[in-house]
Amino acid sequence: MEAIKETVDMPTVEDKDGESHPLGLNTNKEKLYDKDDNQITKSCHICQGQHIYWSCGKGCRASYCARCVHYSGMTVEEAISKGCPKCQDICVCKKCLRRRNLGRLTNIPLPERAECLAAIGNSGEGLPPVRQSTRPATVQQGRPKKKRGRPRKRPAGEIAEAKEEEEGALAEEGKNAVASKGTFFQAAIKSLESQTCHDLDDVEPAGAEASKMPQATQNRAVNGDNRMPDTNDAINGDDGHADRKPAPIITAPVGEGGVVLGQGGAVYAVGQPLGKKRVLDENGMQISKSCHQCQDQHITFTCKTGKEGCKASYCRRCCDKYYIGIAYEDIMEKCPRCRGFCNCRGCLRVQFNPTVPQRSEKMSKTLAEHVLKCTGGLIKEVLASFDKELADADAGMKLEDVEVEPTGTRRINCDRCSTSIPDLFKSCENCAFDFCINCCGEVREIFGGSNCPTCTSPLKIRRQLKPEILEDLRSIIKEYGDCKVTASGPFWSKNPSDDTTAPASCEGSNQVHWSKRVDRSMLRVCSTHPDPEKKYIFCPTSADLENSNEAHQVFQECMRRGEPVIVRNVKGVMDWRPETMCRAVVEKGNKFYGVAAKVTDVTVIDCTQCWGEFQLPQKAFFQDYQSEEVPKAMLKVKDWPPEEHFRDRLKRHNQDFMEMLPMKEYTNPTWGSLNMYRALPDNCLPPDLGPKTYIALGRKQEHPGEGDSVTKLHVDMSDAMNVLLNAYSRPEEDTEEKVRLGDDLWEAPSYGNAGAVWDLVRREDVPLVSEYLKMLQNEFIHNGLPVRKHGVINPILEQMFQLRSQDRAALAANHGVHLWHVEQHVNEAVYIPAGVPHQVRNLKSCIKVAVDFVPPESAGQIFHLAKKLRGLASVDRDAGLDKLQGVAMMFFAAREAYQILSGELTSIAMKTHPAPKKTNRRGAKRRKTSEERDLELTDPETDEVVDQ
Repeated sequence: MEAIKETVDMPTVEDKDGESHPLGLNTNKEKLYDKDDNQITKSCHICQGQHIYWSCGKGCRASYCARCVHYSGMTVEEAISKGCPKCQDICVCKKCLRRRNLGRLTNIPLPERAECLAAIGNSGEGLPPVRQSTRPATVQQGRPKKKRGRPRKRPAGEIAEAKEEEEGALAEEGKNAVASKGTFFQAAIKSLESQTCHDLDDVEPAGAEASKMPQATQNRAVNGDNRMPDTNDAINGDDGHADRKPAPIITAPVGEGGVVLGQGGAVYAVGQPLGKKRVLDENGMQISKSCHQCQDQHITFTCKTGKEGCKASYCRRCCDKYYIGIAYEDIMEKCPRCRGFCNCRGCLRVQFNPTVPQRSEKMSKTLAEHVLKCTGGLIKEVLASFDKELADADAGMKLEDVEVEPTGTRRINCDRCSTSIPDLFKSCENCAFDFCINCCGEVREIFGGSNCPTCTSPLKIRRQLKPEILEDLRSIIKEYGDCKVTASGPFWSKNPSDDTTAPASCEGSNQVHWSKRVDRSMLRVCSTHPDPEKKYIFCPTSADLENSNEAHQVFQECMRRGEPVIVRNVKGVMDWRPETMCRAVVEKGNKFYGVAAKVTDVTVIDCTQCWGEFQLPQKAFFQDYQSEEVPKAMLKVKDWPPEEHFRDRLKRHNQDFMEMLPMKEYTNPTWGSLNMYRALPDNCLPPDLGPKTYIALGRKQEHPGEGDSVTKLHVDMSDAMNVLLNAYSRPEEDTEEKVRLGDDLWEAPSYGNAGAVWDLVRREDVPLVSEYLKMLQNEFIHNGLPVRKHGVINPILEQMFQLRSQDRAALAANHGVHLWHVEQHVNEAVYIPAGVPHQVRNLKSCIKVAVDFVPPESAGQIFHLAKKLRGLASVDRDAGLDKLQGVAMMFFAAREAYQILSGELTSIAMKTHPAPKKTNRRGAKRRKTSEERDLELTDPETDEVVDQ
């Protein structure tokens, strides 16, 4: 036998006679066996001759003799470590050449094919011309092929025998593969371990240096940057990930418990991505599995949390890409799915172990009593106005005697002033218009009667609340009608079921201002007001509000004073980057389930072009969001997600947002006992109070005109909690945020690398600010035109003005108005009380999520704002529409609290209002006229009334 040896250092294998043979030795037709009678030779992929076979570094079954490997331009060592010529796409066999559309090279002798292929490349340029045939066209076309007959049906016995033979051959082949591990593969692996292949310098430190490193670092099967290279697309095929890089097959041990042995002696790292290829071990068992995130095959692991039914496994590529900062060994201990922050498309659309806190009976009654003390006086005022209207218009009639409207799904608003009607109202049978009691009194004074001002028909008095609700409200007035709101409400610990929690003692809390009772680390200078008590904003952490009685009292005191609060360290567990959130919104489609792909467009507002609206692909907008340069157009998304509500489409993010909110008894819309919004029945068409997502671009330098990405100066009827969850820092910007505390002043324009800056107006300064804006309305621009051309009635309610730095200075110098000017960093929540005008300007590209809530402390302010909207509705009905229904919320929340104190209810009911539906222009279902009701009861053929 003649052997072609590439190098003397080639690993060798001994046959049964004790003779050593290097890998790739060509034995022509002779088969060789080892001492255990296992065959150590195999047919060459090119010449089909027998040779001492070896395993490809890529895990395929092809093997070449040393001579044919040399024809392909490689050596055996390179083929073992980097992959055989077939995997490298440089094989010169006829089959591989035809697969690469290079079939004309098959006529060239084998020794010259490699040189010719290196000269022309894989493009095929420079190939010899195709020889033209001299036969006539008719002869060249040939005769038509004969139709094959129907295949012969094999007898059942013949099929069974063939099946048994095939199974026996497979079993014998498996036994030979397993047995061969004991000799040939052991020797080959030991020889390869001593060599440096595939840049394994960073795989496993040795000696004393390895013992000093952490165990997690010693077990890494990756490079020094803790990242696992991706699988080669030439092996696995195009799997839709263009950014994937080749990942080598590790052929040396990389740490205890971090590798597994596969077929052919290849060693794989746990979590190594494999594309679409499945890998078996030496016993024929599959050791690869689909990644829970990308669905590609990888060397699987078992989550060690012990949770029943957890079968999730993640490849290293997804862990490095989607779970930054978490070591793969930690993920093997407890996977992201068990931790609750898996951000695959499926997990983003479902909740993770939702829980509701269980309150003790004592705590439920304490919270209920606080609601009644805050609302008892207002309920007395509203019911007194009802009684006064009945006494003036219908002498001798009581509220309990008025006919109750049938229960329906609608929200009734006054057709004259757009105020929501909580209970008593008057309606016209002819034109179906509804009027609140305030408008009824005004109409009576103007026209001198109780007829409809539109059609002069008589008005009929009606009610909405059931008699038992009115009876409970009367009882509340007797017990709590004269109560005043105390300095502080009840305090609950982190565990609301603890019976030891009791109403906080507030003796002497009104004697000293809150800024002097808290630590300096909970203060932030946000105003230039000369009064030292009015220049600070309360700035606690989320943990302070949960664990500190004093901080809890100060927050409630700020709510009643109408002062904003900054809550720091408001964090969740989910990833709030735009690419993660878009994964739950985008629908790629699935033919198997019949789901069509959708190209998602968003409605954006261009703040630099007269605030015009247009459609933009979602991908294009988020490219500008993460642009390295300051974009020329300041864009902000109007509604996102565009087609569904935030809590319905991004269920996991919605759950994470609700769990991170501070003061959950106030802010949670599902089970917060001090959130009166939760008590409003669904048949009243509750307003949409969120959560809502606000995504917009930003820049540090303030624009002199209307070009900044801002929310203009406006006022909300309900309290709000706005959390900044993501802010994109450009490469040239400093990523370190400097949070101000104590007496530190702000540094414009960066504000310590904050994400946004807020301006808030004190309630007592609202008349002065309104007068200033009306006086200078020619200098302000709204939608590309001076504000005066829009006809301003109420400059704050109509949301047309944007205060600039020179306006803040002019208000302070000439009018004595000192605004709250405060920055907002990532993971900070801004609490905005009801009735406090505010605006916000983005300094960076930001993602903010906000939720509105209705605490009992703000009931009086909501009642006051509803009266202000009546004046605006006379000119613009949509702008003055009262969608909040604050009085109705107060009625139902007070009745529920009274039922808890009386023992009819043990605790509040958890409620989730459905997503808002489309209604008419006023947001309410129109009542049918008497003529329309008569038509429904009339037979169209006989025009006779149908008996009911």
